[in-house]
Amino acid sequence: MKDWDETIDVNIKGTLYGIGASLPLMYQQNSGHIINISSIAGHFLLMLVKSSLLSNKMSG
Repeated sequence: MKDWDETIDVNIKGTLYGIGASLPLMYQQNSGHIINISSIAGHFLLMLVKSSLLSNKMSG
């Protein structure tokens, strides 16, 4: 359940908070666009960082 909560926090809430932070300026300017981009590359980067951190922890 913890993994699920973390995924929701990052993927959904993070997007909504970012949009919420942008909206006041967009309303003020009476214009704006929000483009959400996602990539599978983010998953590979996360795996690389985790394995690097684990190997550093195990060797230290």
